[in-house]
Amino acid sequence: AYRRIPLLSAGDSQRAASTWAYSITKPADSWTDPDFDDKSWKRGEAGFGEPSTPAIRVRTDWNTPNIWLRSEFEAPAIEDDDLFTLHLFHDEDVEIFINGKPLMSARGFVIQYRDILLDNAQKSLIHKGRNTIAVHCHQTGGGQGVDVGLLLSRGKDE
Repeated sequence: AYRRIPLLSAGDSQRAASTWAYSITKPADSWTDPDFDDKSWKRGEAGFGEPSTPAIRVRTDWNTPNIWLRSEFEAPAIEDDDLFTLHLFHDEDVEIFINGKPLMSARGFVIQYRDILLDNAQKSLIHKGRNTIAVHCHQTGGGQGVDVGLLLSRGKDE
């Protein structure tokens, strides 16, 4: 059995929403770096989008073509049998970075949250202590929203 540890919540109205720094104007190219200064960015609770968009709980309105998001999470020392799952809703194109490195990207939109098990290369981007997650979502038309969470499933309990 695995013990589930939420590192960054998304899509669960029973859990407290995570707070993110966000910008709707294109930031400097270094915006994904852990030491980027986002103090001038607005703060909002996830998810971000249009409240009428199905399948996402919107806590912060977003109705422009682009949004850039940043947040931090604490991770314990990573063990070999740890599993990381990205819990993701995006409408439309999304890019996700961990500690300044690309984690994944997806085009188009989803109609429900997706759980994506990270592979070993993706998992290696996460380290013990404070980690930075950065997200860009691009919208062209229709409903819109973005919400990202991360869950650690820790190896078997003794």
